[in-house]
Order: sequence, then structure tokens, then C-alpha cells
Amino acid sequence: MDAEKASLPVLKEPRDTLRLGLGVAAERTRTKHPVEEFQMNGITRQLDEKIKTVRMLHGIGAAMDLKAEIVACSQPTRLPGLPSSNVALDTLLNNDEKIRFEDVLGREEDRPDAPKFKLHSAMEIKFGML
Repeated sequence: MDAEKASLPVLKEPRDTLRLGLGVAAERTRTKHPVEEFQMNGITRQLDEKIKTVRMLHGIGAAMDLKAEIVACSQPTRLPGLPSSNVALDTLLNNDEKIRFEDVLGREEDRPDAPKFKLHSAMEIKFGML
């Protein structure tokens, strides 16, 4: 293990508990399971491999175009509160032809305890009217 992961966290600046909530030291010092790390890094690894393949096959210009398209498609374009489907990003990464568990199970709108978000309230907060 690295020395940073094994050591206790040191407070370098005051913690903003109003924005960040009450922190628990055990959550910050807990190491992740290798499978969890693999899944978290899987998307970035997939992007890097795709860009590397495009660079070798079509040149650096096509790789730069692909990277710019991925950055543009990764940004949310809908108003707050409206669901974003990321169809363009799935198409770029060829994930639109695969049906995964995330497509069917665990969707936010299917949860019984999902918070009911109102678009009107979100826009009032965004424009500082509330």
C-alpha cells in the first residue's frame, strides 16, 4: 500500500460542514475493494483504449476529434431536474448496442424513495429568486 493510503488523514484547512455534511473519518480512510476500483476506472480505461486505437489507425487528428466529441457529449445539456440519457456518448463508445444491468435495473425514476424534483423550484434557485 502507498504511504498516503495507509496513513491517517491530516486536516489542512477547516471543513465546511454546511456544504459537505458531517464527515466520518472511517469513510475517508477506507480502502476500496479491487473490483470496485476496476469498475470505477473501467470507463476511463475504455476511453483511453478507444482513443489510442483511433490514433494508431487514423492518425492524431482523428483522435483529437474523437476526444473533443467525447468531452462535448459528456457535458449535461438539459435543464436541472430533467433526466439526461447520454445517447450521444453511448453511441460514440459503441455502448448503444449493448443492454446492461444499468439500462434496466436501478434507474432513478423507478426508485420508490426517489426525491420528487420540481423544475420550477430548480430554476428559482438557479436565477436566485428563492
